[in-house]
Amino acid sequence: QAEAFSPDPVLCTDFEACEEAMAILDEVIMYTFQQCVYYLTKTLYSVLPGLVDTNPFATSANPGEAQDLNGMPEGVRGILTIYQAALELSREHLVHPELVSQMFSYLFFFSNASVFNALMERGETGSFYQWARGVQIR
Repeated sequence: QAEAFSPDPVLCTDFEACEEAMAILDEVIMYTFQQCVYYLTKTLYSVLPGLVDTNPFATSANPGEAQDLNGMPEGVRGILTIYQAALELSREHLVHPELVSQMFSYLFFFSNASVFNALMERGETGSFYQWARGVQIR
């Protein structure tokens, strides 16, 4: 009876090898994800100021009806091109939808923070905000 519950040494070795392989695979996936997000944010960093410099609502094109990005204003087109390329590559390489969702969460957060910081850096010299008005609203 005691022998029936003793673990098979071959199965234990295989299980330990599988656990080690899964741990290594997890590290590779995390590193790859981090590098993808890093290079995408690096690319976005160079085009995001264009969004602040242009009026994204200057076009009469309906974004839902647009077949390509040519009808979009230049500041928006560059950003959307990066987002679209990232989405197409993730679909082409069958990246799990949860990873794609997480990646776009990072990209949108980065984009929002970068555009906000660009607006704040321009300060009162730009027509984006007035300190006195902000204090008055507060």
